[in-house]
Formats: sequence, C-alpha cells, structure tokens
Amino acid sequence: MSIKPGQAQFVRVKCDIHPWMFAYIGVVEYSWFAVTDTDGKFELPGKLPIGKYKLAAVHLKAGEQTQDLELAGDAAQQVSFTLDVK
Repeated sequence: MSIKPGQAQFVRVKCDIHPWMFAYIGVVEYSWFAVTDTDGKFELPGKLPIGKYKLAAVHLKAGEQTQDLELAGDAAQQVSFTLDVK
C-alpha cells in the first residue's frame, strides 16, 4: 500500500466469521493526529513546531474538511469542525 503525501489511508480489518466485527485503521505519514472522544473533542499529542499547517477532519461517511492553522507561539488554539454524517 502506498500513501500519498499528506493523506490518510483507511484500512478495513474484518472478521471472516462474524460480519458485524470490523474496524478501520487510519494510516498516516506523520505523528500529529488524534481520534475524537465521545463528545467529539480531540487534542493533538506532543508539541507542534511553530509554523503553518493544514488541519483535516476525516470521516468515512461525512468525507473530509480542512482548515488552515498558523502557530506563532505556545498558546493553545481551538478549532472546530462540523461533519454531517448522512
């Protein structure tokens, strides 16, 4: 499997006996990623270096949304995504 730069690849893992047992594994080329909690909140691990970033929220049914983010210091920043799952 090859991953295009800057893109996540979702790999489905399933049980061959029980069709309801499956999961998706997100494969990314970078170490800054997070999975939301039950309230939809997330925090990126570690400390991002100062700079410009493109933040993406990806959902298999709702698609992907991106936001530009610029970090200029140590202050925490909040971002918000609204994904519509149909």
